Amino acid sequence: MTTNKELRDTLQTVKELRDDIRFYKQVDISRAYRRTTSGIRRDERRARFLNVFSRAAAILFIPLLAGMFISLYLLNQRTGASVAESYAEVKVSPGTVMHVELPDRSRVWLNSESRLRYPVVFKEKTRPVELEGEGFFDVHTDAARPFEVTVPSGLKVIARGTEFNLKAYGDDDVNEVVLLEGAVDVTYNDRHATIRPGYMVKLDKKTGQTIRAAVQTDEKTAWKDGKIIFRNTPIEEVMKQLSRRYNVNITLQNPKQKPYLVRATFSTETIPQILDYLKIAAPIEWRIMKTEQNEDSTFDRQQINVIIK
Repeated sequence: MTTNKELRDTLQTVKELRDDIRFYKQVDISRAYRRTTSGIRRDERRARFLNVFSRAAAILFIPLLAGMFISLYLLNQRTGASVAESYAEVKVSPGTVMHVELPDRSRVWLNSESRLRYPVVFKEKTRPVELEGEGFFDVHTDAARPFEVTVPSGLKVIARGTEFNLKAYGDDDVNEVVLLEGAVDVTYNDRHATIRPGYMVKLDKKTGQTIRAAVQTDEKTAWKDGKIIFRNTPIEEVMKQLSRRYNVNITLQNPKQKPYLVRATFSTETIPQILDYLKIAAPIEWRIMKTEQNEDSTFDRQQINVIIK
């Protein structure tokens, strides 16, 4: 006996078959055939177009690639020229020493408050640099390209591979060139001097006179190794060097204008320790002044007053 559920399932199946028959009667078979054939032909035309385009692109790519390489080459040439004309500048903070390696592998030690300016790429004929302050130069040997150091006074040192110390602070009355190895030429205006190791050339900026003399090189170059050596150095020069080394302002008062020469070596001592030592060697008194804070919350350099009795 057929149940109600079986009857409902049979009727549902018959309904679905009837709906399928209606759908297929509505389908235009000829139109579907034409649409399918047209799609196939369109795909064939697209394939032929892509084939022709690929061949044309391959032909055009060669001159395009060549043009790209030419443009990159010209850009590199312009960039290289720009780099060759660019300069780097190094400034040393007060109380510090800095080591710099130049593009030609020469090495430079810069003393406190010094400035060095040099090309990013040295040109073919010379290796020019500019110095203001004090520098120790270990010049890489290149006989074909002289190494030239110019200072604000106009003095110039020309080397090809050597070691020398050049002191040329703006507030000093003299410039000093001290040679350790090799040979250097020193020029100033129309004057020229060649010096050998163990000698120095000193320029008096006020008179324009140059003097060549023997010198103890360790006294002039100890600063790069963290030492200060004084060998019968006037006390005025001592105070100036201590000011740069320790980044302080030292005011020296010498009412009686008595000349005092200092002979000593310092390395790790503090400025109070050094001044106490000098107090034993000479009749001086010194005092560290109180440092006042500025309106912008900064502080000036420490002020030290030194008086020769």
